[in-house]
Amino acid sequence: MKTIPINEDTTIDWYKDYHVNAWNLKSKLFDKRNDFCAEDNSIIHIDEEYFKTQSTEFVDEVGISEKLNEDEFFGNVIFALYAPNNYLVGYVEELDTFGL
Repeated sequence: MKTIPINEDTTIDWYKDYHVNAWNLKSKLFDKRNDFCAEDNSIIHIDEEYFKTQSTEFVDEVGISEKLNEDEFFGNVIFALYAPNNYLVGYVEELDTFGL
């Protein structure tokens, strides 16, 4: 997984910037755009193989799914990220106040 920390004010267009569709796990709605800033303490995790090949043949959907089902003690996943053909390719995690 590639980890992309959000370290400055930014507006993300999920499809344009990362070529993925974002499913908001809180609202259960698709979000094309979302605003983040450094204070949000969020990190984007995306399967690097997807970007190397633009193919979902090597995407680790099982590993990503396991992370989505982990105990919230390790973080709070707020977005699930899907390739245009609906393969799960990553997630956005909002870290706890200690950054663990």
